[in-house]
Amino acid sequence: MNKSYIRPLFWQHGEPEAVLKEEIHQMFQNGIDSFIVESRPHPDYLSYGWWRDLDIIIAEAKRLGMKVWIFDDSAFPSGYGAGKLKSLYPEAGKKYVKEAHIDAIGPLDGSSFRIRDWLKQDEKIIRVTAARRKGNYEDLEDGSLVDITSLEEDGILYWDVPEGAWRIFLFLLTGNGGEEWTKDYVNPIDRDCVDRFIQIIYEEHYQRYKEEFGTVIQGFFSDEPRFGNAASYHMHPGDWTEYGGTAPAVFPWSRRLPELLEAECGEDIGKLLPYLWCGESGHAKDVRFAYQDQVSRLFGTEFIGRIGEWCRAHKVKLIGHVVEDNGAHARLGYGCGHFFRAMEGMDASGLDVVYQIWPEYTQGRHLTPFGYLDSYFYYWGLPKMASSLAHLDPKKKGVTVCEIFGAYGWQEGLKLMKWLTDHVCVRGINRLIPHAFSPKEKDEDCPPHFYARGENPQWDYFHVWSDYANRLCALLSEGQHIADAAVLYHAEAEWGGEYEPFEIAVKALA
Repeated sequence: MNKSYIRPLFWQHGEPEAVLKEEIHQMFQNGIDSFIVESRPHPDYLSYGWWRDLDIIIAEAKRLGMKVWIFDDSAFPSGYGAGKLKSLYPEAGKKYVKEAHIDAIGPLDGSSFRIRDWLKQDEKIIRVTAARRKGNYEDLEDGSLVDITSLEEDGILYWDVPEGAWRIFLFLLTGNGGEEWTKDYVNPIDRDCVDRFIQIIYEEHYQRYKEEFGTVIQGFFSDEPRFGNAASYHMHPGDWTEYGGTAPAVFPWSRRLPELLEAECGEDIGKLLPYLWCGESGHAKDVRFAYQDQVSRLFGTEFIGRIGEWCRAHKVKLIGHVVEDNGAHARLGYGCGHFFRAMEGMDASGLDVVYQIWPEYTQGRHLTPFGYLDSYFYYWGLPKMASSLAHLDPKKKGVTVCEIFGAYGWQEGLKLMKWLTDHVCVRGINRLIPHAFSPKEKDEDCPPHFYARGENPQWDYFHVWSDYANRLCALLSEGQHIADAAVLYHAEAEWGGEYEPFEIAVKALA
C-alpha cells in the first residue's frame, strides 16, 4: 500500500476478537494504513476489557504494518479522566470565580452584612470588594472600588457604607455553575491538575505499551477540550445583559491567575474582579480584555501544551481539535479563548466537520440538529483557519487533520463525501479522519458508518473515494504554501468589543 492520508475513528464497544480484526482488515484493504481507537462507547475503559481489546487491535495493526492512535478519554470532550479524576483527585477539578452581590444605600454607620449564607458547600471567599454604582444600574465609578475583604469575620462583613448607592461584591472560589456536561472535568488552566489527567490516561497507556510508542502507536487524539464555564458558544466577561441582569456567569480560575492579572493590569485583584461582570468604562473593558488574554494563554500552555510536551517526550504525537463552532474558538464557554494559542501544543492543526458544511449554505445561518449554525464561518472560515495554523507553526509541518463526515446520517453517500473532501482540501486540509468505523451491529450513533459489518450498500465503492482522497492529500502535503494575502485573526479584537469576524475577509478574498 502507498502512504495513506486517511486516519478514521474506530469505535469500540467490546466486540469479539474476530469482529475487531475483520474491521481492521477492511480498512487495510481499502486504502487506510492507520486509525484512531475511540474509547467513547467502550463499557470497560481502563479496565480488563479495554486492555484486552487494545492488545488485539495493536497486535493486528502491527501484523499488517498499520499505525494506531488512541482517543484520550472515555468520553468527549477530553478532560474527564474516565471519571477517575473526580474520585481520585477531586482537587484537580475545574475551578471558577463566582460573583454574588448585595446592594446598599449609604450612609450606613455600624452596618453589618451576613455573607456566609451566600457560600455553598466547598466554596471559599476570594475577595470582597465594594464599588459605587452609577445611577443605580450596573455601571461602576472606577475610582470608588475598594477591597474590604479584611472586614469579614466569621461570615459577617462589618462595613460602614459611605454615602451613595454601593454594591458589595462577594467573589467565591467554586466548582459549581459551569456547563453541567463537563462539571467533573479537569481544570484546564492549572498544570498540576492537568498532570493528574495525564497520569490517569496517558501514563496508564504508556506503562502497558511503552515498547510500541513511536512505532505502532503513533500518538493520541484529543477531542474538543474547552473551558466549559457556560453551555454557550457566545460567552465573554461583561455580557451582563445576555443573562437578564442576574449574572449567573462563572469564569475560569486557577492559582496563578491572580498574579498574572495583577502583573498585566498593575492593580490588586480585588479592584479588578468586579469588571468581569459589570462596568462600562474603558478601564472595565481593559480588565476584561486582560482576563481573556491570560486565560487563553493558560489554556494553551497548561492543558494542550502540557499534554503535547508529555507526548513528544514519550516519542509520540498529539493531534485533535478544540470547539470551533459558531466562532466559539475566540470565546469562553464551549470555546478555548484563542484558536491559535490553544492548538500550539499539538503536532498538527485540526478541526472537525460534523453536519455543519453543506453545498448551498454559504452565508447567513441554518438550523440543524446541532444548533443554529453560522454558515459564513463554517463554509468560508473554518477549514482556512485550521490550515493556516499548519503553515504558521513549523512543528506542524503543514499538516492539518480534519474529522469529517460524522453525523450527516445515512443520506450522506460517496457523492456528498467527495464534495466535502474537495471543499476542505481546496482550503489546505491534507489529513482526513472519517467519522466513523463502528463494528457494532446496526449502530444508530451518529451515522454513517463506512463498513457497518458489511451492511453499508456503498462500501463496495469506498475504495474509489479513498484512492481519490489519498491522491489529493498527497498533492497537498510536504510542500510550501505561498500566500499572497494575510488575514488578521480577530480574537483579540472581539475581546475588545469591536470586530469583524475573519471569515468575512476570507470570503471576499476567496
